[in-house]
Amino acid sequence: MKRKMYSVLVTVVFLLSVNEVISQCPPFSGIYLTHDGTCYTNGSYFFDADIKGASNSIMCVLPDTDLTDGEWVNVTSKSSVDCSSSTNPLRCNEVFLPNANISLYIDGSITPFDDGWYKCCLPTNCSDPNTNIIFANIFRWVQIENITVDLPSDKTALPQTYTLHAIKIGSNDHDPFLHKANWYYVSGSSSAELCTGSRASYSCTFMYGDGMSVDYGNGRWDYTLTVTWNGETIASGVLSQSNNNGDHVFRFYLDFGHIHHNPVKRNRDIFVTVPATAPSSLTEVNKTATTITVSWTALNSSDADGYVVNVTSDIDTVQTVQVEGSSNNAITLNGLRGGTTYSITVRAYQQLLGPASSTISVQTLPVINSINWTLVSSITQLNNTQYRIDCLRTTEIINPSTDVYWLVKGVMKSSSNYSLIDVLTYNNTLLVYPDPLGVSVNVSCIAMIGGVNYNQSVILHGMIIL
Repeated sequence: MKRKMYSVLVTVVFLLSVNEVISQCPPFSGIYLTHDGTCYTNGSYFFDADIKGASNSIMCVLPDTDLTDGEWVNVTSKSSVDCSSSTNPLRCNEVFLPNANISLYIDGSITPFDDGWYKCCLPTNCSDPNTNIIFANIFRWVQIENITVDLPSDKTALPQTYTLHAIKIGSNDHDPFLHKANWYYVSGSSSAELCTGSRASYSCTFMYGDGMSVDYGNGRWDYTLTVTWNGETIASGVLSQSNNNGDHVFRFYLDFGHIHHNPVKRNRDIFVTVPATAPSSLTEVNKTATTITVSWTALNSSDADGYVVNVTSDIDTVQTVQVEGSSNNAITLNGLRGGTTYSITVRAYQQLLGPASSTISVQTLPVINSINWTLVSSITQLNNTQYRIDCLRTTEIINPSTDVYWLVKGVMKSSSNYSLIDVLTYNNTLLVYPDPLGVSVNVSCIAMIGGVNYNQSVILHGMIIL
């Protein structure tokens, strides 16, 4: 079972909603944040330069509630912001009625110790287990607001291409103050640099991908990394299966600020999940002329979201079937050709495809497509009409001269002749004449394959077998 380790717990808990603006402002109920006339949800970010002065404060509001003993608390130091202090760079104002709220703003400039997560508790203080809590991040210089991934829409085929987005917010003074905006691939305690950004430049030297930087204005930039994943064909290097536990772990790193005024170093990881191992024990369960049923040993639910079964013949890929659900470990493959050998593999998938299982080869049962009888010609010297019966078979493993025969009233008859229709199809023929007495006869075409008889029958009315 794969285990993911997160170095900062608050990152997991508080960054679920990143600067998400509330469409209904103010909302009908629930605690919320407001700044400059806009409402924000839990886990929003605020640049210190944007909240300087009481008129630019962040306001924490709980509608239709009287303030009893609410507070803003620094999550790291666990210290409460003293609203009565005139020396603390972080100041707050309290409003008791009709909607309990506490505003938070900066008077002057904050120190590195003031940078980080704050929680607002209303209408009582944070020690009350029944209080309402919302989080906000106040940052100096810049912050990584969010990291997301655009995953491939097709989970069934390699290669797969996906794009990572790291959103940088805050100061837009890149030329003097942006020292690094880098992407890394992380494997255990080591990392490999993929993309490098500084000042106005950004470039990627990653052999399996590329990237670019996009300026959205007002200090917001998107640093992208596009990766092409081709599974186990990558035998070495940062994306090889042997180099990690299956998952792709990427880190975006920012180094920003005046070198003599406490520049900030930010980093944030993102996991792109890939099964580390292949499903085992791929086995043939059943087969017919047109279907094959296979099963395999499923992976743990933490290691797979589903499976992809790939079916190929000698010439091309016949089917690729997605099986959703980590516990589903069998499938019936339909629409196959009779008497044909297929190669089958299975892969688990999460966000990307994992390695392939061992390949098994399964041959479908052969098919006798049809038996019919048709008018051939007239035999003038007997003043009668000759008929023939055709037995059309599609298989690659039958010798038409030795493996196919006719059975008439329990008596074996050899074919009058046989002919090749295409590379896999033969036609065996039995000639007949009308019987003046009108006796009905049951005639069967029989193919012997691997000790098993396959047959089709037809009843002839008033025929004589030659």
